[in-house]
Amino acid sequence: MAFDIMTEREMTDYLKDFKKTGDAILEKKRRILNTVETMEDAIQRNTFGGPNEEVTSFNNDFSSKDKNYKVLIRSYRDIEEEMKDILKRLWLLLEEKEKYEYVQHCLDRLPVLQEEIIKALYIDGMKWEDYGRLHYISHTTVARNRKRAMDNLLVLYNFKFSGKDNKEKDGGKNQ
Repeated sequence: MAFDIMTEREMTDYLKDFKKTGDAILEKKRRILNTVETMEDAIQRNTFGGPNEEVTSFNNDFSSKDKNYKVLIRSYRDIEEEMKDILKRLWLLLEEKEKYEYVQHCLDRLPVLQEEIIKALYIDGMKWEDYGRLHYISHTTVARNRKRAMDNLLVLYNFKFSGKDNKEKDGGKNQ
């Protein structure tokens, strides 16, 4: 897991794009998986050269076995490099998805009214005045409830990392 403790400012910024983040993760995954080249495509790309290269075909006669071998090796290396890149991008995407799901889990664990105010003010972008008018509460009460909800969200989120500093200080002895 690559994500770490968040401050109120970082959480606020993350929540502002929360809806977009979920959709973006799915779109990134789709794009990454659509970039995969098959071995047949790689062989064809490596067999039929560019405009300045001699056009050859993939066949089985003895004189072209060396060319065929080179085409296969080049194709295999291309696919291998592509797969390394795709795995790296998928790993980063997995970390992004884990963070998104963890924040969602923390939101779900808040009391209902606190979850509602966080979603309304940060995720949906509602103005404090509008939220107060909708719920018949003052601006001060909105500010106090928002602060309490954000503090509780940060406690839930950062709890996962609370023992990290202590383990590093004592060398992991208190596990």
